Amino acid sequence: MDLKLKPLTNPDWDELSALYMKVLRYKSETLDEDYVPFTPAYTKYATEINFSNLQTFFGIYSGENLVGTIGGTIIPISFQDVELVGSAITSYAIDPDFPLDREKKKNLFQQFVNKIKEFDVDFIWVAIIKDVNSEEMKIFKEDLEFVRVSKNVENLVKLLGSEGVDILRQKKKMNIVLAQLAKTMAGMKDPPELEGVIRDAIPEDFPKIVELFNNYSTKLPLTQIWTLESLQRYLDVTSQLDSLDYSIIKKEFPGTPFGRHTKVWERDQKIIAALLYRVVFVRFKNGDAPFGFWDYVAFSQDLDVEEKKAFLITMYNELYHKAIIINVFLPYYDYKAIDKAGFMSERRKTPFFILPLTEKGQKLLELERITKFYLPTLTDFAI
Repeated sequence: MDLKLKPLTNPDWDELSALYMKVLRYKSETLDEDYVPFTPAYTKYATEINFSNLQTFFGIYSGENLVGTIGGTIIPISFQDVELVGSAITSYAIDPDFPLDREKKKNLFQQFVNKIKEFDVDFIWVAIIKDVNSEEMKIFKEDLEFVRVSKNVENLVKLLGSEGVDILRQKKKMNIVLAQLAKTMAGMKDPPELEGVIRDAIPEDFPKIVELFNNYSTKLPLTQIWTLESLQRYLDVTSQLDSLDYSIIKKEFPGTPFGRHTKVWERDQKIIAALLYRVVFVRFKNGDAPFGFWDYVAFSQDLDVEEKKAFLITMYNELYHKAIIINVFLPYYDYKAIDKAGFMSERRKTPFFILPLTEKGQKLLELERITKFYLPTLTDFAI
């Protein structure tokens, strides 16, 4: 039976949660993948953070049966001072009891591209973890003619001390050799003395936070365009994380600040850095443990590498003994600071592909490779 895409404009969160948990448990068993449990409440958050317009979030149906999802996260983009509209392919999931051959996957992705073309999008992008979704990657590249513009856009991670590694070893059932190797890379740096104060952001800070993010367009050719409305939407949706049920994991990690956090660094009455992050828990083979996800970090362009590094070290020390790992998708202009602060590669190759849909979108191919950018949801092709 042919697969059809239908917009999920009024999702049944219980139904989606059951589908996603089935997919995630299957990946855990077959690929040793760790995952954030997609409860109905977390499923609602994860969907709404990706889709301001649920018309671009599609259920994959075989007849009347929901067997998967796929969506297009539409975002305004600046490319060399030209405003574009891009769509990231996200939230891809297929019921493991409904395996698809290559031809069915190709037809499904072609349907998706045709649907997204209806939304005045200049280009589509997708980033795929190579060793997890290799066949999907080949379909986008060989059959749908997506162009690879970067060999790797993986996240960086920071292991939070030997104690964090010990917890990871216990939860993940990691062998002792790997654990000892991880400890050599998990050393903590003492928080330096900073001029000024790091504090929770208040609404009066929001215009400056937006300005910090948008200033990256002067240094990087490809960046997201932020507005006060898009920042407020991010904060509103991520605030859902504050009310999730953490009662069980808090018995083991009582001091962990689960939920959403928005921090700014203020010096001489100026906001010179901002960090938007969340703390949730990840499920391993042998239990759950808290993770920090740094969604967005931005610096004033006049800060040097050492000042940026000092801020990053101060912020990850806030989660020392409270989480075991921090995951960060970095603004590539700040790579040196993040590297010096002690973050390291996830060591999972994640190629980045684009498909131009308009003449404006074709401008992206003027660069043979796109190695410097600051875009969200680059590694969220699959749940």
